[in-house]
Amino acid sequence: FVCLNYKESRSRPHDWWYNTYRLAIRNIKNVVVFLAPWQNPIPLSRSWSIWDIFCLERSKFKFIIPKTETESFQKALLENPKNVLNIFYKVDCLNAEAVLDEDKKFVKKKIKESNFNIDQFVCKHIRKSLIEFLKSLVFSENEISNDLLKQIGFAYIELGDYISARSCFDRVGDWCGIAVLSIHEEKGFQISVAEEKLNKDSFEENMTIAKLSLYYGQFEKAEKYFKDAEKLIKYSFQKAEVYNGFGQLQFYKGNYSDAANLF
Repeated sequence: FVCLNYKESRSRPHDWWYNTYRLAIRNIKNVVVFLAPWQNPIPLSRSWSIWDIFCLERSKFKFIIPKTETESFQKALLENPKNVLNIFYKVDCLNAEAVLDEDKKFVKKKIKESNFNIDQFVCKHIRKSLIEFLKSLVFSENEISNDLLKQIGFAYIELGDYISARSCFDRVGDWCGIAVLSIHEEKGFQISVAEEKLNKDSFEENMTIAKLSLYYGQFEKAEKYFKDAEKLIKYSFQKAEVYNGFGQLQFYKGNYSDAANLF
């Protein structure tokens, strides 16, 4: 058991932190890190927390979103899972802050000298922990909406867990998700199947077919569905998505100046 008085320990020399402290805690087997607030986790923004993670790199890590944060996390996941996960992938541990600038420089210097890629290490363990967290939502006794289940499927895709993603999409019968998944799995997907199931009044489904058509080189079909999606725009971000699609279409067709005007 290790317990330190923070105010007193600040007076200790850096050599003590690198030798005595590091050796004292390095054999701890299990470590739990609370990602709170989940939008900007404090443990990933403080130099001495990063130092602890560095010292414990041989331990088994689990990054947890506390129960107090779960509701807001689910709400954000429902709106845009990719943006949520990007928060955890923009880890910049070496630029974490400290009360004393000399402490920040010490932590940064020692980790850099070790050639240990701490950002990659943290992201890898966050990814594993997020997959476990999503599974706890999917298999919870509490009822889960089909919309949230779909978005969890897309989150699984971003995390590289394609089997769990397919399970979510199959559970709600979401062909749109399965189509996107097929691209990531590098499996062919018949666009004609998607067209048969298309809800013509759905912006998202028209965009999905447009992107699939673009991916498989069917440019005329891609243009048609981008135009159909354009008619269904309700929000500014949808407009940006459509024009980005038109730009990609022109780029793939070799019309680079037209593409530049659309991006």
